[in-house]
Amino acid sequence: MSDLTIVTMLHTRSPDHLRWQLWSLDQQTVNVDSVIVATGDNEQAVRRVCTAYPCTVLFRPQPTLRRAWALNVGIQQARTEYVACVDVDFVFSPNFCEVALNKLREGYGLVMCQPMSLPKNFPVFRLLAQWEGWLPRDRPTNSIPWPGAFQAAHRDWWHKVRGYDERYLLSGMDDDLQFRAHMDGLKKYWIPFEMAQALHQWHEVSSERSNSAHDLALIGEVGRQIVVNRSGWGEL
Repeated sequence: MSDLTIVTMLHTRSPDHLRWQLWSLDQQTVNVDSVIVATGDNEQAVRRVCTAYPCTVLFRPQPTLRRAWALNVGIQQARTEYVACVDVDFVFSPNFCEVALNKLREGYGLVMCQPMSLPKNFPVFRLLAQWEGWLPRDRPTNSIPWPGAFQAAHRDWWHKVRGYDERYLLSGMDDDLQFRAHMDGLKKYWIPFEMAQALHQWHEVSSERSNSAHDLALIGEVGRQIVVNRSGWGEL
């Protein structure tokens, strides 16, 4: 057992994004103990995808699923030593979780990565069937640090800081978390593309990006604190 839980959410993305992500997690060189999927309006679609892959589905009907809250719900349900929160539109190389776990066990407090974005109509299913040979040997120019792709930490730390700040609607929460980790003295590690790969699946820009304006304004207003959500967090 790897003692790792993966938490993700599906709301505005296609169920195929979740399907390919679960497939990539199923091929890891270490076992992923559990996958928790939070959703607000795609329960049946999520459950259909999850029939092929063991995972826990957390459902709470709501037209706009707040990402920070959804991931916090999953963190609260996790029972493993380490918990990683990921965006549903990423797939991971077979060695990715092993690399992340090794870095956590070496003493890094927060592990993140530098993914690459795939072009439209890229054959993700072929990539997952045979990972080697499909990717550039060197880091591509569009491989950049992307906090929201993958953030892994010890479960005790997630609970200490009470997860992501639930005042954020969609974006900003990932950057906020890494700054809070820095304030708390955690060592951060960015998995380089050459070591293990996270690939962003193409999709249309979500209409909910309008929420980003709210989050950007919030970043300027919020005085960062290590511990957030003091009145409650991740409540299903």
